[in-house]
Amino acid sequence: MPAPQLSFSRTLDRELVHRRAVSEVFLTDSLRTAGDTVLVAAQLPRSHAYFLDTTDPLPHYGALLLTECCRQACTYVAHTAYGLPRDWVSLSAGTSLDLLDVPELRLGEGPAELTMSVRTEPERRSGRLRAARMTVDLHLGGARVGGTSSEGRYLSREEYELLRKGSRTSPAPLSPVLDTLPGAAARQRVPAAWAGRRDPRNVLVADRSRTEDGVRVTLAVPGRHPTIFEHPLDHHPGMALLDAAVQTATLAVGLDRGGATALRVRTLRAAFGSFAELDSDVTLTARLTGRGRPGPAGTVTALVTAEQDGRELAGLTLQAALAEEDAPRGPAGGREAEEVAVR
Repeated sequence: MPAPQLSFSRTLDRELVHRRAVSEVFLTDSLRTAGDTVLVAAQLPRSHAYFLDTTDPLPHYGALLLTECCRQACTYVAHTAYGLPRDWVSLSAGTSLDLLDVPELRLGEGPAELTMSVRTEPERRSGRLRAARMTVDLHLGGARVGGTSSEGRYLSREEYELLRKGSRTSPAPLSPVLDTLPGAAARQRVPAAWAGRRDPRNVLVADRSRTEDGVRVTLAVPGRHPTIFEHPLDHHPGMALLDAAVQTATLAVGLDRGGATALRVRTLRAAFGSFAELDSDVTLTARLTGRGRPGPAGTVTALVTAEQDGRELAGLTLQAALAEEDAPRGPAGGREAEEVAVR
């Protein structure tokens, strides 16, 4: 997608993408083209301690990083193109992602330049943006690599606080409390490779148990995770639930196939129903269709539900390719040792 008028030289205002750390901002420029369409540029790094931590033998720019870029783009557009006040809160009702199997998604010798075409269907009340549906086309190296769509609503800070008070019987704690909750230290985190990760600090699931057609785990996000909680929150964000769902599906496929594996997500559908509270366990259950074996398109499908206190928080469906099929397995010893730990 040619966009010579967009710059990739510096990042945009971190506050307009709801980030505290400049290092977590990927957007570099924007240009309103016509009506409700805005072009947004982002530079994708060659390495990132969280978004690009993977056991994939041929690393790609994946679903999580591209979804975050789209979240930042949609947030930025809401503020700059539709006048959303800086201190207002955005709440996601759902998101979907489709990625193509194209070489442009592979990590290259330098940072990649991502161009996003953001189209907005705004909903206003009393002249103020209150909800929106946004669709984003993704282009890398002049080629279309996929797209996303999302729906959400916007609340003033006062409205958000009233909403949170109304849904709880006590004040909501902030994310650092996760590291001090009873039982937090005793969590048995899934070994990193079985979650598709290299760094155990990025493993978000623990206390796994097998089910008839998948696996069940408990959400275990570190309360001071430098990306997920780079500023304190009073609930688990959608990013955490998305990644935990992918990790749970990765674990389920690995257990079904008898060895740790990595997945490349091709499609993702997520619907969010209510806040994932910090001070009560969140359980994720992944159910594999076709017993986790690749279908006609070479992908596996997993249905993941997130529950808390007997209610469903989110439902997610993902299709993914097995990354290990692109390259031979490494030495068996490491995988076998971790398999013992998981079983």
